[in-house]
Amino acid sequence: MKSVVLLIISLILACCKPHGKVQFLQDNKVQLASPKLTASNKIIDSAALLQTEMKMDGVTIFYTDDGQEPNAEGSFEYKRPISVLRPGTYKFKAFHPEWRPSETAVITFVKMGQTVDSVIWSEALNQKYSGKGQRTLVNHKKAGVNYSDQEWLGFDAPSAMTCIFDRVMNISSIDIGYLNHPGAWIFPPGSVQVFTSEDGHVYQVHSKNDLPQPQGMNDAAQQTYNIPLNKNVKSIKLVFENVAQIPGWHEGKDQKGWMFMDEIIFNK
Repeated sequence: MKSVVLLIISLILACCKPHGKVQFLQDNKVQLASPKLTASNKIIDSAALLQTEMKMDGVTIFYTDDGQEPNAEGSFEYKRPISVLRPGTYKFKAFHPEWRPSETAVITFVKMGQTVDSVIWSEALNQKYSGKGQRTLVNHKKAGVNYSDQEWLGFDAPSAMTCIFDRVMNISSIDIGYLNHPGAWIFPPGSVQVFTSEDGHVYQVHSKNDLPQPQGMNDAAQQTYNIPLNKNVKSIKLVFENVAQIPGWHEGKDQKGWMFMDEIIFNK
């Protein structure tokens, strides 16, 4: 009987011995984490410094500066911090000979717009999501994708801001930055109205813009809506209206949605 037990134990131990590499590694089923990108600023005046790293043996990071998908053959290999001198989209991806490539990490740089001299809000900012105060949306700094970033202003009701310049100047267009994150009940603004004034006192209606809305759940996304202007102005009033009723496909249907606003860029 004792010999039978020993035979069974021997067979079990033999079956448990490793046979070369683990199978899921051989099949390249393990995926690398995406490179973490750090930028001194995403709004360019003269230059911004872009860095990334991945502390793992055998990993190589490739990137593109034209918005194309990076690969290990024709893309630039990241070796040192990058000095970004012009607007554009940079994409990074990590590669390893035995693992699946990472998801693509994306960062977009934009040109600095006209500086705003002063800002007036129609109502007090939301206390919980007041960012860095009244000039948050015109301080030449972009927010990250997390709505807790202090560069966001959060609203659950319509709000209006008046931006006053130090002199009359031509503004070619306005870039409206916002967060699209339905999972957190955060939707793009339902609409943005634009009023312009050449003397800073009398305002004229320029346009009412209905922004595209998500048709289902999506990952948190930082987005921009461009409004053509091409006018000489002393001041501009922007009225943001949140989604009055969350759509039926969402768990919060029929309730009002939040809107989180990012930098407003007045293009020269």
